[in-house]
Amino acid sequence: MATANTLAAYMAGANCLSTTVNGLGERAGNAAMEEVAMALEMSANVTCGLNTEKFQEISNYVSAASKRAISESKPITGKLVLTHESGIHTNSLMKNRSSYQLLDAAKLGRKEDEFLIGKHSGKATVEHYLSEAHLLYDDDFCSQLLAKVKETSEKLKRSISKKEFFELYTNIYTRTIQFALL
Repeated sequence: MATANTLAAYMAGANCLSTTVNGLGERAGNAAMEEVAMALEMSANVTCGLNTEKFQEISNYVSAASKRAISESKPITGKLVLTHESGIHTNSLMKNRSSYQLLDAAKLGRKEDEFLIGKHSGKATVEHYLSEAHLLYDDDFCSQLLAKVKETSEKLKRSISKKEFFELYTNIYTRTIQFALL
């Protein structure tokens, strides 16, 4: 509630906000500077005068100095904050990046993450990676590959790497060629 309370205080007229990097402090409930700054900018069009491109760097520094890991899903600075796996999300993101991602990666001093490939992926993600690699496929092949991606991801209990994805492609493609030759 720290970030929400800090934003509410600002909206109620407070002109000084108490925050800390990563929300660290002697107790729970400190508002994270990077979250408050971006929330003010994105929802209230208020610029705090902070260099948002340095948030990741300072967050990592404070994390290392305090020996407190940053949660992968922490807003603004978490490793996974700009990653997407869901089929509907990735399909929309390919058409318009702001459809499911309001934060611009460059504004946070980061690069756009590649889409994750896993049990929630959709056909558009599979086609995206195959097209990017200039590999042959048709709709049926894409469906087979997506089914194998989902099965493998479920079995491994994680998303799969691009290397694993292309190994699955090769295995299915090889079987398809062998079957065609029979």
